[in-house]
Amino acid sequence: MYEKRGGRIFVVLLGKKTAKGKVRYHLPKGTLRFNETLEHGAKREVLEESGCRVKIEALLGGMTNKYIGYDGLMTEKTVIFFAMKKLTDTKEHDNEYDFVKYLPIDVAIRKLKKTEPKKREYIIVKRLKQFLEAKNSK
Repeated sequence: MYEKRGGRIFVVLLGKKTAKGKVRYHLPKGTLRFNETLEHGAKREVLEESGCRVKIEALLGGMTNKYIGYDGLMTEKTVIFFAMKKLTDTKEHDNEYDFVKYLPIDVAIRKLKKTEPKKREYIIVKRLKQFLEAKNSK
């Protein structure tokens, strides 16, 4: 999710503090509810996790990650990401993350790459940047 401020692009990242006091940054995402569309689920998760209402502008792509689940079994999860423009901010979010932060797009890419390189979410923000550059060049 992004917003423009003074000609600059800012991206919303969610922050979670680790037990060692470090911060891990993430993009909003979540699990679909029964019979929920990808678009509706994405907008709902962004609202729940960041407090922002958004407009979907484009599909940015998806990625699949494998991890060991709580049950000890290998689990595969696919996440779909959209380019979303912030419409409003309620300033209220759930407690899944410790804080919501608006960062310039290049700073957001660096923070995601540094704190969660295996999740590759920084690649999605790079795609968002490319999408916005192409959109603005028209």
